[in-house]
Amino acid sequence: MIYTIPYVLVTLLFAICAFIIQREEVKERKRAIEMLCLVAYIVFFGFRGLVGTDWLNYYPFFENCSLDSYTLNLLGEEGHYEPGFTTIVLLSKFLFGSFSMFCFVCCLINTFLLVMFFKRYVDNIALGLLLFMCMGGVQFSINLMRNTIAILIMANALHYIVERKPLRYFSACVLALTFHISTLLFFPLYFFFHKKINKWVYLGFITIGLLLFLSGAKLVTLLLTKLALVYNDKFEFMITAYTEGFDEARTISIGLLERLFTAVLIFCYYDKILSMRKDSALFVNAFVLYYFFYMYFAEFDIMSMRLATLFTFCYWVLWGDLLRCFSIENNRKLFVAFVGIYAIFKVAGQTHLSCYSYDNCLFGAKSYPERLYLYVDETDN
Repeated sequence: MIYTIPYVLVTLLFAICAFIIQREEVKERKRAIEMLCLVAYIVFFGFRGLVGTDWLNYYPFFENCSLDSYTLNLLGEEGHYEPGFTTIVLLSKFLFGSFSMFCFVCCLINTFLLVMFFKRYVDNIALGLLLFMCMGGVQFSINLMRNTIAILIMANALHYIVERKPLRYFSACVLALTFHISTLLFFPLYFFFHKKINKWVYLGFITIGLLLFLSGAKLVTLLLTKLALVYNDKFEFMITAYTEGFDEARTISIGLLERLFTAVLIFCYYDKILSMRKDSALFVNAFVLYYFFYMYFAEFDIMSMRLATLFTFCYWVLWGDLLRCFSIENNRKLFVAFVGIYAIFKVAGQTHLSCYSYDNCLFGAKSYPERLYLYVDETDN
């Protein structure tokens, strides 16, 4: 558990700052505390060493990246990343020549996009960062370098759906697509994502999802099997491989309780949440999709998690909105305390492995061969 300490300390800082801002009335002091949080985020994640796991792919790609690689990306050659991401890699390599500076550039992009998102939807940026850390922030900031930029671009483009500005929305989709192919899922959202779901339809959807999850019914597998034009050994193997961890995934877990807790609170304050802003339906619908991919696609453990991740941003807004729903001040304080404690436990659970042993380039970080040796030695044991 010693590896979790740096991540927990940063999360604790955000929690304390969020609590102070919630009580602070002087606007200038609020801004100063928010700036402290943003600087802490940039220093911690922007100058991180080779922590996590995805540097195993991105570091060699950075070192081998060239204009020829860019051409291969445009041609869609296997083993190469999307052109938008490759452009950032090439520019960082040309300007700085260092993988650590490339990570810093990506962190600056993420921070800019996060601040833009928080300014539109969150009153307390420190609370926004706390919710971000609680719901996917560590992975977004360390491992999912391509996905994160794409998701944050789309999170900032959602208001174009409500404003009915298709050119701007689909332009954002195309831009995000140059960072990660999963953005394709956002294209059709323009046509229905702004519509409000009936409260009781929402409850029925949540209930059916829970029953399907707990029953262990492989509904999607059954449908895929029925729809398959040719059923062969390869198709059967693919289904088996993708559903291998389903029995473990459907047990009662803190993640399941978190989703149910959020779903119930949204139902209880459904009308109030939708009345808070003209685009509140976007985040309720985003939660519905998040819940859908986790609960209805649970048999495809990895796929359901990756698809649900695209809509994690709903938590960063909805939990803040739920805080505003509580009319009693003590309930607000209890909710902030709960979120802070839960965030600390969740971050600790995500960073307990030795691959998350933190170091910082400003104070000396292990080199690529050292990290690779430690990683290989750990996996061998």
